[in-house]
Amino acid sequence: MNARQRAIRADSEGRCIQCGKAEGHRRRGLCNTDYMRFIKARNQLDESHVEEYEERLMDQGLLLPSRQGQRKPPADNIYATVAAEFQEKQRGKK
Repeated sequence: MNARQRAIRADSEGRCIQCGKAEGHRRRGLCNTDYMRFIKARNQLDESHVEEYEERLMDQGLLLPSRQGQRKPPADNIYATVAAEFQEKQRGKK
């Protein structure tokens, strides 16, 4: 099992992939403490290096990919559906 697979497994078990804490809310596989450490370190980098930095962390099993933008509104949530249509229309005007 490689480092990425171990990270995915730890996350699926509800544990932080860095420290192993079983904390309810995790972002990118990290507990709040480790996520804030990641953000602080990332913010010190030049924007041109952020993608390479994150990819290296993912290769080492220290970070999961971002899930941002991957969620779709549930089909039964009419409010979210209308909002998504409105946002799409606004994008078309630009």
